[in-house]
Amino acid sequence: MKLSAIKTACLCLIACCFSVAVQAQMAWASTESLYPTTTTASVKVIPGPFTFVHKISEPLPLNYAKVRSHITYPEAAAAAGVQGVVYLRILVDQHGQYVRHLVMTEVHPLLVCAVEQEVAHLKFKPGQKGTQPVAAWITLPFAFRMPT
Repeated sequence: MKLSAIKTACLCLIACCFSVAVQAQMAWASTESLYPTTTTASVKVIPGPFTFVHKISEPLPLNYAKVRSHITYPEAAAAAGVQGVVYLRILVDQHGQYVRHLVMTEVHPLLVCAVEQEVAHLKFKPGQKGTQPVAAWITLPFAFRMPT
């Protein structure tokens, strides 16, 4: 009987993992329609967020500190004691402009919303392949910690 329960638990776990993977793929596919082609028209080649591209240097944020200073701790989150780090995977075009982003961590939606309101203001030195600027992804953290 125990073996049967273990098999059932394993099958449930596998089904759950498969479901999560399918949902993640569908979520990524659905984001394509959220961004009109006019916002990505300047990007010659759009690599996937997890695509390994050989010998590309990541974009470098030029105004991260300034944008970070504009992101305020949501009052409701602070009152509830909510903390966390929002990790964003950001696509930057070959001109150093923000194109879109993916939220990489599950944190409180108030924290994510606070970051998403300002992330489009980021400016970058574009990624490079050799001496050519190219579209590339970068992951940036935005931490929210309760003051002690």
